[in-house]
Amino acid sequence: MVSELNELRMQLQQIDEQLIRLLAQRQRISRQIGRVKHALHLDIEQTHVWKQQQQQRRYLATELNVDQSL
Repeated sequence: MVSELNELRMQLQQIDEQLIRLLAQRQRISRQIGRVKHALHLDIEQTHVWKQQQQQRRYLATELNVDQSL
């Protein structure tokens, strides 16, 4: 059981590292989006786009049984 626990902890650590890398990538892309919006003289905050993205992400989270408190 101890080896199983250690294996599970190692898997979580690997997932956490992947999440951090993905967040860093997302941050870089978000900055690029900000630069493009600035060049196009668009508002930084586009509520209709944000609402659509949130709806899609909530749907996916529900489909994958992700706890909504996250």
